[in-house]
Amino acid sequence: MVYNSPLEQTARPCHAAGRGQRRAKTARSSTLMLGGIDSYRSIEMKLSYFDNQSWSDITREERAFCAELEYHIRMNPDDFVALLKRESGLPDHLAGPWDTAFEACFYRDYLHSFRSAEKRQYSPKRTFDLALFSEKAIIIIEAKAAEPFTADQARVFERDRTDIRSILGPNVEVHLVALASQVYFDNYDAIGRGTALAPFAGCRISWQALARHYGYPPLLRRACEVYERSPLAIVDNDALPYWMHKGDVSSDIERLSAEIELRNRAIEVLKRKRTT
Repeated sequence: MVYNSPLEQTARPCHAAGRGQRRAKTARSSTLMLGGIDSYRSIEMKLSYFDNQSWSDITREERAFCAELEYHIRMNPDDFVALLKRESGLPDHLAGPWDTAFEACFYRDYLHSFRSAEKRQYSPKRTFDLALFSEKAIIIIEAKAAEPFTADQARVFERDRTDIRSILGPNVEVHLVALASQVYFDNYDAIGRGTALAPFAGCRISWQALARHYGYPPLLRRACEVYERSPLAIVDNDALPYWMHKGDVSSDIERLSAEIELRNRAIEVLKRKRTT
């Protein structure tokens, strides 16, 4: 006998009529449970030791934001992929159905399940923030909230594309999408000179676009707020002030000149924004 839900497995009816009544009751119970979850999620706790704010108001944790986003994606993966096509430039031919994952340890779990002899060739700790899997494509979303992407991470992302293709073969497309604050993307476009976003090939989406699409739930709204840096904070070795490079430059003149150059460029960016 096949049972369609865990709730049905807890009380097995004895006859066909009872089974039908039980299934109807289970369906109603499941609906009520999901409604209860949604009602619980809509409550924002205000706590005195958080200065009458909720945890959603103060957290800066990317994993909290990604977990919230995956919840919304799971409700309708096709809708999310359509949004990615509009906002990030993913190709139109990508099609589902889609399986979704949060904190996906792809190499560890795939190789453990299917090719255990090769496990040592790849890092078991490498985790994708979010991923969507279809028969012919994998979409990997790497997210940043309060921090920017770095050139070192870019090399890891580019290696992921190569490694996944070597594992799954050429028939599965691999697409990388950058997720960050629109402020970060604007700053990077204005004065970024390095390779931090190169592996994404222009595929990017902002927390602001996602929050707007999903009706500004508290955690996605918070994800829009935590990146507070000016254009000077674009982290890529070529764009950093000289004294922040590995192997610091000792000359005070060179250090100050580098800072002045970046500040002047930031001022020009802000002036152009003010006049548009």
